[in-house]
Amino acid sequence: MNNSKEYAKIEESWINNKEFSTTRTKYLINFMRGIEPGSSNYGIEGEGKRFIRVNDIGSNNKNNVYVDVETDAVCNKGDILLCLDGSPGITTREMEGVFSTGLRKLELREDKLDYDYLFYSLNCDFVQEAIQFFSKGTTIMHASDVVNYLKQPVPDLAEQKRIVNFLNEKTQEIDKIIKSKKKQIGLLKEYRNIIINEIFQKGIKKSEYKTTEIEWIEQMPVNWALKKLKYLTTKIGSGKTPKGGSEIYPDQGIIFIRSQNVYFDKLRLDNVKFISEVTHKNMGNTKVQANDLLLNITGASIGRIGIFPKELNQANVNQHVSIIRANEFIIPRYLQYFLYSNLGQAYIFSMQNGSSKEGLNAKEIGFFKIPLPKRLEQEKIIEFLNTKTDHINNLIATIKSEIEKIQEFKKILINDAVTGRVKVNT
Repeated sequence: MNNSKEYAKIEESWINNKEFSTTRTKYLINFMRGIEPGSSNYGIEGEGKRFIRVNDIGSNNKNNVYVDVETDAVCNKGDILLCLDGSPGITTREMEGVFSTGLRKLELREDKLDYDYLFYSLNCDFVQEAIQFFSKGTTIMHASDVVNYLKQPVPDLAEQKRIVNFLNEKTQEIDKIIKSKKKQIGLLKEYRNIIINEIFQKGIKKSEYKTTEIEWIEQMPVNWALKKLKYLTTKIGSGKTPKGGSEIYPDQGIIFIRSQNVYFDKLRLDNVKFISEVTHKNMGNTKVQANDLLLNITGASIGRIGIFPKELNQANVNQHVSIIRANEFIIPRYLQYFLYSNLGQAYIFSMQNGSSKEGLNAKEIGFFKIPLPKRLEQEKIIEFLNTKTDHINNLIATIKSEIEKIQEFKKILINDAVTGRVKVNT
């Protein structure tokens, strides 16, 4: 395929206002490429400048690294960084430091373009679609070719500044609304946690309590007992990665559950891997059964816990996920609620912090102490928590949907203003 000819068929479709002239973006700005000093030169805070990598853009990555090198590939807050490798199309103006080869710092070559107007342009559909059009690769996407083809609308500078002022005002109003709605979600999640935490200390309509020897479980109903998890299970154990690693995963077969698949609400299988029937048979000790609890025991997601649903029939797990199989004394959903609660999470992290290694093992998990009522009361607690959390989760889902619609409106507003589909009068 001739990319230039294919792209020429669609590149003009985004301009509506014929008064806006256009030109190749590369004639207006320089795309300065970053550097790769090598991981052996990575240091800690205080040793040089922060090194900005692709996965630092648009994420909450807290694993910052620093480099002490002589280079021109340095950006300050306010400078535009555009990602063209790894996650093509992501932009930011909030970073400061030395930037990597996957990023480009955009520098104006002429005074025909307002820098703020350029930033708004980069987040418009016509730029993002072009970047995706020229992205290529299998595991890591690269879109550096797009630099030769990007077009930029160039109204006169006075018009650009009017558009920028209009969008600054409108997007600030929109962002304020989004921030308020995200705060609502945070408060609902906090309320949900309070409900779950209280049930394991007060039960349902209980009036008599006793203290416990666990510092973060202040009390529980007098007729409950604290039981070690190893006495409430028939199996606690993690799996392994088959020999050959990711290279041996077939396109279909037996579901192979990894930590990124395990969540409280459900297993998320959009990026699931598979193993063959033979491998599954050879890993017979870690075959998953219906209603098994799956607990992440290593890494950043340690503590996430899900239940394997019976409709999935069969699966296996890797070494980062532990199977917890409940016996007749405890209902899996009850145990999941407890381990999900702040009280259960405190157990998990107390074991983690008290260990010289990262992660939990079966023995440590078996020593978790669980507040345990009779099965009938467990069923009532499950019903109570399901009702309460379902209602809260529905409210959260509604607010998230509202945020998505507001963000879509913001996106359309920016597109229409930058491309001249709406006339800006300020």
